[in-house]
Amino acid sequence: MVRAVAAELPGQSDSELRQRCLDFIREEAMHSKMHGKLNTSLLNHLGRVPPGLAAIGAAMTYARKHFASSRCLGLSAATEHLTAAVSGAYLLRENEIHIQSPFVKTLFNRHAHEEISHRAVVFDLWRVRWTTARMQRALSLLSVVVSLLFYLALAVPWVLYRKTGNSKLKTLGAICRCVDAGRLGEWVIRLPTMCFPFIRSDYHPDHSISTRVGLSTDT
Repeated sequence: MVRAVAAELPGQSDSELRQRCLDFIREEAMHSKMHGKLNTSLLNHLGRVPPGLAAIGAAMTYARKHFASSRCLGLSAATEHLTAAVSGAYLLRENEIHIQSPFVKTLFNRHAHEEISHRAVVFDLWRVRWTTARMQRALSLLSVVVSLLFYLALAVPWVLYRKTGNSKLKTLGAICRCVDAGRLGEWVIRLPTMCFPFIRSDYHPDHSISTRVGLSTDT
Protein backbone atom coordinates (compact mmCIF):
# COMPACT_ATOMS: atom_id res chain seq x y z
CA MET A 1 0.00 0.00 0.00
CA VAL A 2 2.78 2.40 0.89
CA ARG A 3 4.55 1.78 -2.43
CA ALA A 4 1.30 2.18 -4.38
CA VAL A 5 0.59 5.54 -2.74
CA ALA A 6 4.19 6.76 -2.99
CA ALA A 7 4.29 5.95 -6.71
CA GLU A 8 1.42 8.39 -7.33
CA LEU A 9 2.84 11.34 -5.38
CA PRO A 10 5.01 12.83 -8.17
CA GLY A 11 1.90 13.52 -10.25
CA GLN A 12 -0.26 14.78 -7.37
CA SER A 13 -1.01 18.52 -7.62
CA ASP A 14 -3.55 18.70 -4.78
CA SER A 15 -1.44 19.89 -1.84
CA GLU A 16 -4.00 18.84 0.78
CA LEU A 17 -4.30 15.30 -0.59
CA ARG A 18 -0.55 15.10 -1.03
CA GLN A 19 -0.04 15.93 2.66
CA ARG A 20 -2.62 13.31 3.66
CA CYS A 21 -0.73 10.77 1.56
CA LEU A 22 2.55 11.68 3.25
CA ASP A 23 0.90 11.33 6.67
CA PHE A 24 -0.49 7.95 5.58
CA ILE A 25 2.94 6.74 4.49
CA ARG A 26 4.45 7.88 7.80
CA GLU A 27 1.76 6.11 9.85
CA GLU A 28 2.06 2.90 7.83
CA ALA A 29 5.84 2.97 8.27
CA MET A 30 5.34 3.21 12.05
CA HIS A 31 2.83 0.34 11.86
CA SER A 32 5.41 -1.74 10.04
CA LYS A 33 8.03 -1.18 12.73
CA MET A 34 5.64 -1.98 15.58
CA HIS A 35 4.31 -5.08 13.85
CA GLY A 36 7.89 -6.12 13.15
CA LYS A 37 8.48 -6.34 16.91
CA LEU A 38 5.26 -8.28 17.40
CA ASN A 39 6.01 -10.64 14.52
CA THR A 40 9.48 -11.36 15.90
CA SER A 41 7.97 -12.28 19.25
CA LEU A 42 5.34 -14.49 17.60
CA LEU A 43 7.96 -16.16 15.44
CA ASN A 44 10.04 -16.98 18.50
CA HIS A 45 6.95 -18.46 20.15
CA LEU A 46 5.59 -20.40 17.17
CA GLY A 47 8.92 -21.53 15.76
CA ARG A 48 8.19 -20.58 12.15
CA VAL A 49 5.85 -18.40 10.14
CA PRO A 50 2.26 -19.61 9.66
CA PRO A 51 1.44 -21.42 6.40
CA GLY A 52 0.04 -19.20 3.70
CA LEU A 53 2.02 -16.12 4.70
CA ALA A 54 4.74 -16.74 2.13
CA ALA A 55 2.12 -17.19 -0.61
CA ILE A 56 0.46 -13.89 0.32
CA GLY A 57 3.84 -12.15 0.31
CA ALA A 58 4.66 -13.61 -3.11
CA ALA A 59 1.28 -12.49 -4.48
CA MET A 60 1.86 -8.95 -3.22
CA THR A 61 5.32 -8.87 -4.79
CA TYR A 62 3.91 -10.10 -8.10
CA ALA A 63 1.17 -7.46 -8.04
CA ARG A 64 3.67 -4.71 -7.31
CA LYS A 65 5.90 -5.75 -10.23
CA HIS A 66 3.31 -6.62 -12.86
CA PHE A 67 0.04 -4.79 -12.13
CA ALA A 68 -0.75 -1.32 -13.42
CA SER A 69 -0.68 1.53 -10.90
CA SER A 70 -4.47 1.89 -11.03
CA ARG A 71 -4.95 -1.77 -10.12
CA CYS A 72 -2.45 -1.58 -7.25
CA LEU A 73 -4.23 1.47 -5.88
CA GLY A 74 -7.57 -0.31 -6.21
CA LEU A 75 -6.30 -3.27 -4.20
CA SER A 76 -4.88 -0.88 -1.61
CA ALA A 77 -8.17 1.05 -1.36
CA ALA A 78 -10.11 -2.20 -0.91
CA THR A 79 -7.66 -3.33 1.77
CA GLU A 80 -7.97 -0.01 3.60
CA HIS A 81 -11.76 -0.22 3.49
CA LEU A 82 -11.77 -3.70 4.98
CA THR A 83 -9.15 -2.98 7.65
CA ALA A 84 -10.99 0.18 8.74
CA ALA A 85 -14.29 -1.71 8.99
CA VAL A 86 -12.67 -4.56 10.93
CA SER A 87 -10.91 -2.04 13.17
CA GLY A 88 -14.23 -0.45 14.05
CA ALA A 89 -15.74 -3.85 14.82
CA TYR A 90 -12.73 -4.65 17.01
CA LEU A 91 -13.06 -1.40 18.96
CA LEU A 92 -16.72 -2.18 19.63
CA ARG A 93 -15.74 -5.52 21.20
CA GLU A 94 -12.36 -4.51 22.60
CA ASN A 95 -13.40 -4.82 26.26
CA GLU A 96 -14.72 -8.34 25.61
CA ILE A 97 -11.45 -9.57 24.05
CA HIS A 98 -8.91 -10.82 26.56
CA ILE A 99 -5.36 -9.87 25.55
CA GLN A 100 -2.74 -10.55 28.21
CA SER A 101 0.11 -8.51 26.73
CA PRO A 102 -0.23 -4.73 27.41
CA PHE A 103 2.03 -4.07 24.40
CA VAL A 104 -0.22 -6.06 22.04
CA LYS A 105 -3.40 -4.52 23.47
CA THR A 106 -2.01 -1.00 23.02
CA LEU A 107 -0.76 -1.84 19.53
CA PHE A 108 -4.13 -3.17 18.40
CA ASN A 109 -5.99 -0.19 19.86
CA ARG A 110 -3.66 2.37 18.30
CA HIS A 111 -3.62 0.59 14.96
CA ALA A 112 -7.43 0.37 14.89
CA HIS A 113 -7.87 4.09 15.54
CA GLU A 114 -5.27 5.03 12.92
CA GLU A 115 -6.82 2.73 10.30
CA ILE A 116 -10.15 4.48 10.80
CA SER A 117 -8.60 7.96 10.85
CA HIS A 118 -6.88 7.58 7.45
CA ARG A 119 -9.58 5.36 5.92
CA ALA A 120 -10.24 7.66 2.93
CA VAL A 121 -6.69 8.56 1.85
CA VAL A 122 -6.02 5.75 -0.64
CA PHE A 123 -9.55 5.83 -2.06
CA ASP A 124 -9.39 9.60 -2.62
CA LEU A 125 -6.02 9.24 -4.36
CA TRP A 126 -7.37 6.41 -6.51
CA ARG A 127 -10.47 8.44 -7.40
CA VAL A 128 -8.42 11.50 -8.39
CA ARG A 129 -5.83 9.61 -10.43
CA TRP A 130 -7.87 6.83 -12.01
CA THR A 131 -11.39 5.64 -12.84
CA THR A 132 -13.02 3.84 -9.89
CA ALA A 133 -15.91 2.05 -11.59
CA ARG A 134 -18.02 -0.34 -9.52
CA MET A 135 -16.72 -3.40 -11.40
CA GLN A 136 -13.12 -2.39 -10.66
CA ARG A 137 -13.99 -1.92 -7.00
CA ALA A 138 -15.80 -5.26 -6.86
CA LEU A 139 -12.85 -7.13 -8.40
CA SER A 140 -10.37 -5.38 -6.10
CA LEU A 141 -12.43 -6.19 -3.04
CA LEU A 142 -12.97 -9.79 -4.13
CA SER A 143 -9.21 -10.28 -4.54
CA VAL A 144 -8.54 -8.90 -1.06
CA VAL A 145 -11.28 -10.94 0.64
CA VAL A 146 -10.29 -14.20 -1.08
CA SER A 147 -6.65 -13.65 -0.09
CA LEU A 148 -7.65 -12.91 3.50
CA LEU A 149 -9.89 -15.98 3.79
CA PHE A 150 -7.20 -18.17 2.19
CA TYR A 151 -4.64 -17.05 4.74
CA LEU A 152 -6.98 -17.36 7.72
CA ALA A 153 -8.12 -20.83 6.65
CA LEU A 154 -4.50 -22.00 6.71
CA ALA A 155 -3.05 -19.95 9.54
CA VAL A 156 -5.71 -20.07 12.27
CA PRO A 157 -5.90 -23.89 12.60
CA TRP A 158 -2.10 -24.09 12.46
CA VAL A 159 -1.65 -21.46 15.20
CA LEU A 160 -4.22 -23.23 17.39
CA TYR A 161 -2.44 -26.50 16.73
CA ARG A 162 0.84 -25.02 17.95
CA LYS A 163 -0.80 -23.40 20.99
CA THR A 164 -2.46 -26.66 22.04
CA GLY A 165 0.82 -28.57 22.05
CA ASN A 166 0.45 -30.03 18.55
CA SER A 167 -2.73 -31.83 19.56
CA LYS A 168 -5.18 -32.35 16.70
CA LEU A 169 -7.99 -33.19 19.11
CA LYS A 170 -7.45 -30.03 21.20
CA THR A 171 -7.21 -27.95 18.03
CA LEU A 172 -10.53 -29.29 16.81
CA GLY A 173 -12.00 -28.58 20.24
CA ALA A 174 -10.77 -24.98 20.14
CA ILE A 175 -12.32 -24.45 16.70
CA CYS A 176 -15.60 -26.02 17.85
CA ARG A 177 -15.70 -23.73 20.88
CA CYS A 178 -15.37 -20.69 18.61
CA VAL A 179 -18.25 -21.96 16.47
CA ASP A 180 -20.37 -22.86 19.49
CA ALA A 181 -19.80 -19.43 21.06
CA GLY A 182 -21.09 -17.82 17.88
CA ARG A 183 -17.90 -15.84 17.30
CA LEU A 184 -17.06 -17.47 13.98
CA GLY A 185 -20.64 -17.27 12.73
CA GLU A 186 -20.87 -13.62 13.75
CA TRP A 187 -17.85 -12.70 11.64
CA VAL A 188 -19.09 -14.75 8.68
CA ILE A 189 -22.36 -12.81 8.83
CA ARG A 190 -20.65 -9.44 9.31
CA LEU A 191 -18.15 -9.87 6.46
CA PRO A 192 -20.62 -9.17 3.59
CA THR A 193 -21.98 -6.20 5.55
CA MET A 194 -18.46 -4.85 5.86
CA CYS A 195 -17.65 -5.46 2.19
CA PHE A 196 -20.79 -4.35 0.36
CA PRO A 197 -20.55 -0.56 0.88
CA PHE A 198 -17.26 -0.49 -1.08
CA ILE A 199 -19.01 -1.37 -4.35
CA ARG A 200 -21.96 1.01 -3.98
CA SER A 201 -22.10 3.76 -6.59
CA ASP A 202 -22.22 6.47 -3.88
CA TYR A 203 -19.46 4.93 -1.77
CA HIS A 204 -16.98 7.05 0.12
CA PRO A 205 -15.13 5.90 3.27
CA ASP A 206 -16.12 9.02 5.21
CA HIS A 207 -19.79 8.17 4.72
CA SER A 208 -19.66 4.38 5.03
CA ILE A 209 -17.17 3.99 7.86
CA SER A 210 -17.89 5.65 11.18
CA THR A 211 -15.07 7.26 13.13
CA ARG A 212 -16.27 5.47 16.25
CA VAL A 213 -17.55 2.02 15.33
CA GLY A 214 -16.17 1.21 11.89
CA LEU A 215 -19.49 0.94 10.08
CA SER A 216 -22.12 3.63 9.95
CA THR A 217 -25.76 2.75 10.57
CA ASP A 218 -26.81 3.68 7.02
CA THR A 219 -24.99 0.73 5.41
